[in-house]
Amino acid sequence: MRVPRIPVLLRGLAGVAAAALMILGPAAPAYASGVWIQVTPSTVNAGYQAKIKASCEGNTNDAQVHSKAFGTVVVKPENGTLTATVTVPESLTEGGYDVTLTCPTGSTATTTVWVLNHDESAEEEGAYTPSGSGPHTGGGFLAGAGDSAAARAWLAVGAGALVAGVAFGVHALRRRTPARTR
Repeated sequence: MRVPRIPVLLRGLAGVAAAALMILGPAAPAYASGVWIQVTPSTVNAGYQAKIKASCEGNTNDAQVHSKAFGTVVVKPENGTLTATVTVPESLTEGGYDVTLTCPTGSTATTTVWVLNHDESAEEEGAYTPSGSGPHTGGGFLAGAGDSAAARAWLAVGAGALVAGVAFGVHALRRRTPARTR
């Protein structure tokens, strides 16, 4: 009489799934209840605009952002984060500038914005190539943009499906193998 091996395979599959969840960690936002700031683009030409996206605990009150690149601005709650748009003065010298968020609670976060000077004579000679927005390669759903919870969830689903497929394949191969007589 042959003993079915499905319970053994299912226990193995459950163990692999549990290990995958431990490796991938909980599906939580990257900046859950944290204080952070982001400037987009992180490299901007003098005279152009940049967007500020930030977070203070709760994101219900205005906060201040200060930088030598554009002065002091107020970021306001919008769609769950704090946002503002700034213009970098054309006269600003090239280099990296700290951008500091100060929350109403006193918490702070700092990032750097890099400023480039736009040289029209170099553009006329062909030496200046604008970076633009890059190639259109899709929506970037799994890229995460700072939030990798969706990517980790899809990775866990894919890993689970792969493990299940291998386990059932091994089970099917073992069933097809003719029993050896002793």
